[in-house]
Parts: sequence; structure tokens; C-alpha cells
Amino acid sequence: MKKVKPDPFDRFFSYSGIIVFIVTLSLYLTSLNLGFVFFDDDVLVLENQSKLSDPSNFGTLFTTDVFLQHSVPYYRPMLNVVLMIGAQMGGTSPVAYHLISVILHCFIALSLLWLLGLLGFSKSKSLIGALLFSLHPLIANAVFWIPALNDLLITLFGLLSFACFIEYNRSHSWRYFLLHLLFFAGAFFSKESAIALPFLFLFYLVINKQRVVDRQKIILYLSWLSLIVLWFFLRKGAIGELQGDEQGVVAIMKNLPFLPEIVARFFLPFDLAIMPVFSTFYTVSGLVIGLLLILAIVLIKQKNVPAILLGIIWFMAFAVPNMFIVLFNANDSYNYLEHRACMPSIGLLFLLLAILPEAWADLRKKQIQIICAAVLIIFSVFTLLQERKYKNGEAFWGSVLKVSPDRAWFHHFYGRYYFKQQDFVKFEEHLKEAVQLKEYGTFYYNLGMIELMQKKNFESAFTYFTKAIELGETKPDVIKNFINLCIESAIELSKSGNYDKASERIEVALKYDPNNTLAMMNLALFSVKSGNNHKAVALWRRVLTIDPTIVSAYKNLTIYYAGNTNLHDSATYFASQFIKYGGNPAEVEAK
Repeated sequence: MKKVKPDPFDRFFSYSGIIVFIVTLSLYLTSLNLGFVFFDDDVLVLENQSKLSDPSNFGTLFTTDVFLQHSVPYYRPMLNVVLMIGAQMGGTSPVAYHLISVILHCFIALSLLWLLGLLGFSKSKSLIGALLFSLHPLIANAVFWIPALNDLLITLFGLLSFACFIEYNRSHSWRYFLLHLLFFAGAFFSKESAIALPFLFLFYLVINKQRVVDRQKIILYLSWLSLIVLWFFLRKGAIGELQGDEQGVVAIMKNLPFLPEIVARFFLPFDLAIMPVFSTFYTVSGLVIGLLLILAIVLIKQKNVPAILLGIIWFMAFAVPNMFIVLFNANDSYNYLEHRACMPSIGLLFLLLAILPEAWADLRKKQIQIICAAVLIIFSVFTLLQERKYKNGEAFWGSVLKVSPDRAWFHHFYGRYYFKQQDFVKFEEHLKEAVQLKEYGTFYYNLGMIELMQKKNFESAFTYFTKAIELGETKPDVIKNFINLCIESAIELSKSGNYDKASERIEVALKYDPNNTLAMMNLALFSVKSGNNHKAVALWRRVLTIDPTIVSAYKNLTIYYAGNTNLHDSATYFASQFIKYGGNPAEVEAK
């Protein structure tokens, strides 16, 4: 019997996992030099550091929104769990968080390699697919931007839960059952779009003509339902009825270009913008590529039909949820973020590998090795170029404005970066650029704060604040600062003897806070200066109905009534109250 020589590539493929891990790690290690870009990462990491650095707050991560502030309708506790780990590792150093991103991405590549094999792809295709995904410039955005950790997490847990589902379906092993549920829960608590996973699991059974209902499946379905119900109630308790921007079917219709644009950026991942806006080029390119893919599906004879169907449904299942919201400022900022392409791109990868003839992916052929190496090198180069845009806030926002200089909010965000660096001059410059492009209340409010806090130019600040409120900027902190501005500017006006205008300014403050005793006391003083003693008395009395401990009001009333010979009893009463609440008796005895 003739002895068959072992195929040297069989041994090569046995090292596929090591190859994928080392190649991925080698490319992304340089990202450890990246800093914060001051787009959500400053809030998530720096502003929340006191909470994240204290492990006793672990439970709180599951009872509040993603920013730990009950301010946004996004419930992603696993992101904050990972950020808490980063805080224990490195505090406010960005290195720890970028290291976590790199490690997660390495394990995503390994999980994808495993899943591709389970889906029936050859060893060559599985290795090529895992490397393409791990080095892809589009996917790299999720690795470089710290807040995109939630996309890395849902991708990792989603892939692992799917792989364990397939293994459990084949073996009915309780080990895979428990691992599947663990990873399924991890995906849900990472990002809301994990709701697509149960439908994908069922779709996999249908397209592979496997039994959908049996005893083991029912137990699994009930377990899914239990985890979803738990997630739902925890999420409802954490974010309540918070809403954000425009949502629903109308938003999906407005965001339809997202689908062809992601397709185009997956197949043409060169010089990608980090804050994309819908463009005719990418929309048309995506539609053309989509038509070519349909044509390839029809014409190519050797194809993996179940994988094709799974790829299409996977892409839609994770792309559509990203279209559910339209930002209120989308016309003046970004339409979507590229890290959102992480999960949808896996569907495109399935589709690509499924229609790719096996002979075109045979790594035993030298020409295929050369082509694959060339593609991977090109991807790596563009990924490294993309990495430079995330070096720090200045590089990030500079790159954004280079591509989209006409977007008002990009100028605002760039200015906000300089504000965090306490460079208020550049902050103001970018705000004024933003206002030139589009008037938003936020822009005018920030300009007003500069005039108030940095320049003490009360009149300019008052003008900016008034404009901000007219444009709908009426958050509690805005109104609070505006009231304080009105009072401060009124005091400044009174110093020059302009009591009428000072009184008008106080009246504006009282319009927003009718019970502000500080404003009333100042208005009473201005009324006295203007000779309107009766108004002053009414104001002092009103102050005391709101806060009976304000001794200066008692003193002023004592002085007023002591000067009125017909109301000595009132003077005596207010003098006694003045003393009762801690006033110096010597100040009213002579009255």
C-alpha cells in the first residue's frame, strides 16, 4: 500500500489561532500610545473616574445609564464593567483602556476563526476571513476609540454565544449550554442591538434544516426569555422613560443610506473619515457593490447557500438597529459612527466568503498566498494611517474638520476639547466658527459662559444667554447660570447708578425663579435707591415668607418702620425677630 505524504499545510492550519492572535496583536500594539480624543471618552473615563475607581460601585453600573448620570437612554453596563477594570489597572491613564481594546479585538479574531469553521468554511477561508476582519481599517475604529468598547464587547460575546449555540445544538452538552447563556447575557448587557441574536439563532436552524422545537430547545428558549426579561426590567429601572433624539420608523427611513455606505466602506476601506456624513459617492458605490454581490450569487455555481443567507440576515439584523435614531443635530454633525459597522461587517464577511470560489481562497497556491499577503499588508497600512487620527483630541478633531469643515457641531466639539485643556481663547474661536455655520442654543450658552466666567463682560454674556434660551437651551444648569448672571450684572449696573436697568435685570431673574431671595433683596435695594420704598418693603416681606431666617430683611424692615412714627409696633416686632434669628441687638436698639 502506497504511503500518503502528509500535507504540510495541515500542520500550518493547526497554528491558525496563533497566527491570527500574533498578527492582530502586532498590528494594534502601537495603539497603546494613543490618548483620549475627548469625544465621550473624557466623560466615561475621566469625569466618572471617582465612581469607576471604587469597586464598591460595581452594582451601580447595572442600575444607571452608560454615562452613570441618568441622562441618556443607553443601557450598557458591561462597558462600564470593563472601564472599571481599566480604572483599577491604570486610573486615568489611557494606556489601560487601549490595552483592553486590543486584547478584546484579539479574542474577537479568534472567536471569528472558530465560528467560521463551525459554519462549514474551509480552513483557508476561515483563516483568511479572521485576518481580513482583524486588520480591516473600518473595524479598527472600534479598537482605537475607547467608548467603542461596547461594540467590541457585543461582537465578542455575540460570536462566542453563536459558536456555543452551534456546539450545543450538535452535542447537547450542558457545558456549551451554560457558556452560550453566559455569552448571550454578556452581549445583551453590552449593547441593545443584541436583541437580534435570538432571531439569528433560529434562522440558523431553519436554513440548515434542523429541528427548531424539541425538549432541549424549549429549555434554551425559556432561558433566553428569562435573561431578556431580566435585562428589560434592569434597563427600565436604570433609564426609565428617557428619550433621545428622533426615533422609530421615520428615523430608519432617513438613515437608509447607512446600508449602502457601510457596504461601500467595507469593500473600499481607504482613507476613512472617523465621523462620517452621508455622501453620494459612498451611497452610489455601496449600491453598485450590492448589485455586483447579487450578480455573483446568481452566477457562481459553487456557493454556500446557508452561509449566504446567514450573511445577509446578519448584516441587516445588526445594521438596522443602528438606523433607529436620528441625531437632532445630524445635519450639522455626523450621521453615524464607523464603530457601528463592527457587527454588520461580520455578515458581509460571511457573504463574501460564501460566494468566493474555494479555488480562489486555497492558501496552498503560491499566487493566492501573494494576493492575500498583499491585501493584508494594504489593510494594515491603512489601519495604521487611521490610527494616527486617534492620537489625541487635537489630531482627532483636526482630522474631522479637514474632511467636514462645514459641520457646525464639529467646530463646537473641537472647541470643547480646548475648553478641557483650559485654552479658553481657542474654545471661543471654534464656538464663533460654529455659530457662523449654524445657530444652536448650546453654542450661544457656551459663548455666554466665556463672557461671564473669563471676561466678566456681563452685557455680552446677557446677550448670548438670552439668545441661547430663545433657541431652546433651557436645561436647569443654563437657567441657574443665567439667573446668577442677571443678579451679578444688576449689581454691576447699580455701581454706576443705573438702578432702573439694574431693576429690569433682576426682574428677568425673578421671571425664571420667582422665589429667589437674593434677587429680591437686591431689587429691594435698587427700589430704595430709586425712591420706591413701598416696593422695597413688599419685597422684604415676601423674602421673609420664603425664608424667615434672612436677618438683613428684618433689619431693613426695622429701619423702615422705625422711621414711620405711626408704625412703632411693627418696628419693635421686626427688631425682635432680627435678634431672634441671630442679629446683633446693637444694630437695632437705636432704631
